[in-house]
Amino acid sequence: MMLEYLTQCGSGKKRDFMRLLLSKMPDVLSKKQKEHKVQYLLKSLKNKGLIQMDSDNPRTASWVLSKKD
Repeated sequence: MMLEYLTQCGSGKKRDFMRLLLSKMPDVLSKKQKEHKVQYLLKSLKNKGLIQMDSDNPRTASWVLSKKD
């Protein structure tokens, strides 16, 4: 779902993914747990080389699909 979003929109900030995924997560999780889950998913996709940040500054950077060489 996150990769589909980036394919359609080109880039996205963490808050965009929060909006996209919060309603999809179980109500058993607190808001803080949901935020951590989104953060974990972003880091997992980054570690797999599927996404990357478009800037060195994490506060202003957006997530984008990684370029395939």
